[in-house]
Amino acid sequence: RVLAIHGSFGKGGATVNLGFIVKTLVDAGHEVDVLYRLDDVGAHFLQRCGARLLLFNFPLGMNTIAVFENTNPTLLQKVIVLIKDVLKVVVGVPVFIFFLFTKRYDVVFFMDITFPQCALLCLITGKKFITEVQGQVISEKHWLRRKTVILIFSHSHALFGITEHHVRPFRSGRNRCNWIGVIPN
Repeated sequence: RVLAIHGSFGKGGATVNLGFIVKTLVDAGHEVDVLYRLDDVGAHFLQRCGARLLLFNFPLGMNTIAVFENTNPTLLQKVIVLIKDVLKVVVGVPVFIFFLFTKRYDVVFFMDITFPQCALLCLITGKKFITEVQGQVISEKHWLRRKTVILIFSHSHALFGITEHHVRPFRSGRNRCNWIGVIPN
């Protein structure tokens, strides 16, 4: 059984990519549940691909680095993002533990790197996880939050991105992931 965690909503590129992955896994005989935020067009698309939806209308994805590295936020903006991220950990960890252990998943698939709290729980409990790296991590700045996210996700059982640039931070040194792939759109 596979649990996919998807932080987006609607039928954008990430949802379509997840749909292809879900369909491939289901066609190969695997059960795939998707933790998803809303009952919307993206949810219906994923269901048509064979996913069983676990709806949870709360954003679990953290603003891991985008706000701090891609803009010049004020101190107030940084504090607000930090408070929101703490709330996402407080809510997200118990929710993730509930789904992870009541359903007995073999593998967790993270649709992006905005779920470090969940990936850390996978590491602690020995649960295998696979990660798709999206554009946020490709920033060249090296802030503590970015380094922490890279360190956590470098322990993925497998990791892939849509370009070589997306996966580059995981290819060297102590951040080297065991299996890294590039799957172009």
